[in-house]
Amino acid sequence: MTKNENSITLINHASVLIKGPSKAILTDPWFDGDVFHHGWKLLYENETKQIENILGETDYIWISHEHPDHFSISFFKRYKNQILSNGIRIIFQKTEDGRVINFLKKEGFPAIELASEERFDIEPGFSML
Repeated sequence: MTKNENSITLINHASVLIKGPSKAILTDPWFDGDVFHHGWKLLYENETKQIENILGETDYIWISHEHPDHFSISFFKRYKNQILSNGIRIIFQKTEDGRVINFLKKEGFPAIELASEERFDIEPGFSML
């Protein structure tokens, strides 16, 4: 892929990698294990090397909501060192209880908390609302 080429790649379940001109955002990383008291599991589990490669391209991780098939604590614990060493920032919405953002900050992740409908510029020409 050349610079200035935008793309969206399905990774698994609700996780996609969205690439802008030079930055990328990964959504809802849940790549292995089961959730909801063993009620759901992925049809396909991503290999560790594949996830490491994806994180190598990622600048931000956006979590849409707190359900475990979107906010996977095991993902953040397993890949913490790579997330931190790559300078990946985590984006989550402001909530009344602040549980997710507090967990992320307590674990040492650089977390960005956005108000409802707050625009966030990832880079010029690439933003989220």
